[in-house]
Amino acid sequence: MSRVVLRSLAPALLIAVVQAVAVLAVLTAIGISPLSPLSVGAVALAGALMFATLHQMLLTVLGDRIGRIASVVLMVLQVVTLVGIVPVQTAPELLQSIGSLMPLSIVTQGLVHAALGGSLVSTSSTLLAIVAWAAVSLVLTLVASRRARLVGRSERVGGGAVPAAV
Repeated sequence: MSRVVLRSLAPALLIAVVQAVAVLAVLTAIGISPLSPLSVGAVALAGALMFATLHQMLLTVLGDRIGRIASVVLMVLQVVTLVGIVPVQTAPELLQSIGSLMPLSIVTQGLVHAALGGSLVSTSSTLLAIVAWAAVSLVLTLVASRRARLVGRSERVGGGAVPAAV
């Protein structure tokens, strides 16, 4: 695995761990006692890690500026498709059909299920979906990083310019 990718992901992964602990701390502080704190913590941690890898993938594949814009657009789409915030029936059919596959919907449903008493074993399908999103994001990040390195190397070696024919 590319050390560059891992080094660039390290700060986001550290923040993900802090976020997962913060979710449990806030729930406790406001008096919500999840029936399965371990499941809530696992889903929160997996979700935070998945969002970190997804964001990193967008930045690596699309570039810094466009990747950040795409990340914000993806988040807005996820919020729009999240059941309970906007009536799903009023959304276009495409958004209705992909809403359940969106990462935020998966994490939200997993957190609700875990908080209401789902065991870690019964939360496994949610965790598998989250891990699948993270794995695909990580693979795409590695592929894009390797491709960028190879292009950069060939430009340095060959000078990057093709001589003009006279």
